[in-house]
Amino acid sequence: MATPVMEQYMRIKSENKDAILFFRMGDFYEMFYDDARVAARVLGIALTSRSKGESAVPMAGMPHHAAQAYIQKMIQAGYRVAICDQLQDPKEAKGIVERGITRIITPGTIIEDNILEPKHNNYLAAISPRKGHVGLAWVEASTGEFGAHDVPVDEIVDEIARLAPAECIIPDNIASDGSDRLYGIARDNCRALTPHRAWIFDHQTAYRTLLKHFGTASLEGYGCEEMDGGVCAAGALIDYLNETQRTSLNYITTLRPHVRGQYCVLDGTTRRCLELTITQRSLRREGSLLWVIDKTRTPMGGRLMEAWINLPLREVAQIERRLDGVQAFFENATLRKNLREALAKMPDMERLSARIASRRCNARDLLGLGKALEVLPEIKKLLAGEKAAI
Repeated sequence: MATPVMEQYMRIKSENKDAILFFRMGDFYEMFYDDARVAARVLGIALTSRSKGESAVPMAGMPHHAAQAYIQKMIQAGYRVAICDQLQDPKEAKGIVERGITRIITPGTIIEDNILEPKHNNYLAAISPRKGHVGLAWVEASTGEFGAHDVPVDEIVDEIARLAPAECIIPDNIASDGSDRLYGIARDNCRALTPHRAWIFDHQTAYRTLLKHFGTASLEGYGCEEMDGGVCAAGALIDYLNETQRTSLNYITTLRPHVRGQYCVLDGTTRRCLELTITQRSLRREGSLLWVIDKTRTPMGGRLMEAWINLPLREVAQIERRLDGVQAFFENATLRKNLREALAKMPDMERLSARIASRRCNARDLLGLGKALEVLPEIKKLLAGEKAAI
């Protein structure tokens, strides 16, 4: 007969069958049955058992304070992790401690610095098939960047290649047997593919999801009111984040429509041959164009440079504006030197702000915010009077 705690575990696990369940018991996260077997193999931890004989239950665990390193290994191995925490003080519990899922961590929803690459965006994308086109949306859960647009069917491969998403969600009614071209495109160009409830991608449902998130009466202020598939995909992303993060998403403050006419369109073959951000042979950053020219002093600058390389400008006025900024620094060596020294002291404000707003910060994050606020006046003073677009 199962104990009350194991009955609680089985109930919670039944609601999260597609994730490895980290079940908090005192100072440890425990896993049972198949989850324990998988965790023992992937994490290299001991596989033991709860009770003995025919009633033995496979069991594995780790101290809760070391869980982040183990979560990182599980995500890198391609698994989702559901975090089940104690929701009340054990001293106040009458019977077993109340427990519940506080977060589901997936490849596209990571916000922890020690797991993410500092100078690389970790996009979560969504695609929504529509008549004659495909809706595409993407969000960077660690910074709040959020964009969407409608893509011609024959260009969706190139757009996904540009984003290189860590995870992509698709409607769960798209055939996975190879008969649906869109499923194959998503599977072959994303590191992780996650089916999500198809009705969430319905335009009316997705539109209402976005209005509720932003607290607005329409999407006109974001330039997305007339967007079709992009809205479907964007609404599905917000629903997925609400389901997995279980916390405030108020740091995602705007939805930016991607204006294709402003940028050069580069197909996947061109990107690979030019080795813009990774090399063809090793698929690593080292040796690519980005690796050669990236001398940025902050993670934020590194991610921005990667975005610029992936989206070359095509409008002359915007190109000239950017070049004016380059020229201003080229001609003023003192300003360049002093600003680089100041920026070297700046922590990753984008990801710091997101963790603080989502209430997943720690004392180190708050100290980092204080440090950033100390450096900002210095940067503002250095740039005072500069008229170039810098």
